[in-house]
Amino acid sequence: MNLHALLGQKPGSNDITAVLTEVTKGANITGIIPEPDVKIYKDAVYYSYLPLGISFNFEPSTPLSTARNAPKPDPALLNATDLALSPLEARVQGLIDNNKVMVFSKSYCPYSAAAKKLLKSYTPDLHILEVDHESEGAAIKDVLIKITHGHKTFPSIFLQSVSIGGWDNLEAMDKKKELKPRLEAMGVELL
Repeated sequence: MNLHALLGQKPGSNDITAVLTEVTKGANITGIIPEPDVKIYKDAVYYSYLPLGISFNFEPSTPLSTARNAPKPDPALLNATDLALSPLEARVQGLIDNNKVMVFSKSYCPYSAAAKKLLKSYTPDLHILEVDHESEGAAIKDVLIKITHGHKTFPSIFLQSVSIGGWDNLEAMDKKKELKPRLEAMGVELL
């Protein structure tokens, strides 16, 4: 999920609604987007979706009134500060967004090894992060679980910023002859 694509959006836009809908699927909620807790400040309006763990900060084009009886504001644009991720979350999301084929792996995992071997048989254009070699490996796993809405095992594979799951899904795509065409459509270099 590329949250940076939301910059410049207004509350209730189709893109923001789509992200919230996707997040509700992984949050064990009935599929209905919860009402936001709206906080109005002079220079910003915060929409917090507490059950989802998401908060958006919209900057209005004119200062807002914080009086209780003030009309509901019409916030202008989603500000980059809303997407404030921890440095680790930003690193993981950056790897996903900047690599067409991204594999989060564990060096000792046979399923990770099988996935890397299969992908390398099609393309040299892949990026691999061996999570067990990282000092923050457990935290990276937590970030991946959050991003993928619950995928807890390795490998964790992303094709053009979209999680496809792990080895089972990759192998199934290959058996159905869907993997190579998808890689071609993504514009990766093929062998």
